[in-house]
Amino acid sequence: MKTSTVLTISFVLFLVLATLCRNSEGFALSLTARRDELKRDKKKQASDGVRLRRKLKRLKNKELELERKVSELSNRNKADFLEQILGEIYELRG
Repeated sequence: MKTSTVLTISFVLFLVLATLCRNSEGFALSLTARRDELKRDKKKQASDGVRLRRKLKRLKNKELELERKVSELSNRNKADFLEQILGEIYELRG
């Protein structure tokens, strides 16, 4: 083989290897970026879960408070109703 042929083949092989290395480096970078993105998504999901659990707890507390208020109003209405009936009974007697 001539020296120029060997140099040409060597140069072509060098270009092929350089392209392969650049592509594999890009692939490795894209894998790293994807891994980092998945980690961020996982952290975000975890924080969203915590936020949603807190919100659910607040809503349950509000629900309990509203149930208590409804019960209190119902008892007041019963007391007012009984007071009204007793007043009418006293008026009828008196």
